Amino acid sequence: MPKKGGEHVETSAQSESDLNGQIENTSDEEINNQTTPKRTRLPRKPIFKNMVFLLTQGKTKHTDNQDLGESAMESETEDDDEEVEKIEENKFNRKELVMKIEDNGGKVLKKFRGDKEKIPEHVILISDRMCGTMTYLLSIAYGFERVNFTWILNCTTAKELLPRQNYALQVGFSSHLNRDVEHLEAKGNRRELFKGLHILIATSDKDFGEDWKPILLRIGASVSVRTQGKLDRSLKKIDVIIGNSTPPSTIVKDAMDKNMFVVTSKWIVQCLINGEVIPYGDYLI
Repeated sequence: MPKKGGEHVETSAQSESDLNGQIENTSDEEINNQTTPKRTRLPRKPIFKNMVFLLTQGKTKHTDNQDLGESAMESETEDDDEEVEKIEENKFNRKELVMKIEDNGGKVLKKFRGDKEKIPEHVILISDRMCGTMTYLLSIAYGFERVNFTWILNCTTAKELLPRQNYALQVGFSSHLNRDVEHLEAKGNRRELFKGLHILIATSDKDFGEDWKPILLRIGASVSVRTQGKLDRSLKKIDVIIGNSTPPSTIVKDAMDKNMFVVTSKWIVQCLINGEVIPYGDYLI
């Protein structure tokens, strides 16, 4: 079965079809049903008071020989990742991090709020590394700070806020520049990155369209989705077509006849990372 989000996005281990479920994998019920340390009273000076956080953890899957049809969205792992536990002295433990944040006056968003809901201006994304989960991609789109989870651990140990710049995570690897884009290079948000573009998602996989349409809308694009048929007159002028590993053959043929570009979802990710609409050439299907 194709991974969700198409070829070039890290997908979540849990369903990401509903964007509102892509930020926080662990539900309140799941947390309550698991054994957690007994909470203590808030300290006299809660170090995370009035601060808002999102948590994400990606699953490494990138290779130099990544298939064109593989999703550019990275899976979000759960806390029982044995490989991570063996490698890292400080393991990313979602339940522990949530407890430390909340016990020190902070707030953890359980899901990314919808377009019609008010989204806090200053949100800090906590992750184990730079990755390509939907949560991480949205943090780039909204210009949120991205910080390594050890900052939370060290702050609670020191009982004070430590400089976040020492723990800042890169935006991502730019294939366009052939290097990582550092956090200081990403100024502002990308909410109007695709403003004025009409993007068609052509896919035989329903989940692919449901994953990608919300994020494209959030960065300014107008979006249509087709799972079959042709590029008929009912569609307004299309600027680019996003396809997964199995785009409808009729749409691909129609696009070729009309000299239109069909690109993988990795193009979206790279535009976000670079902060500009980059050439299609390296991402054509």
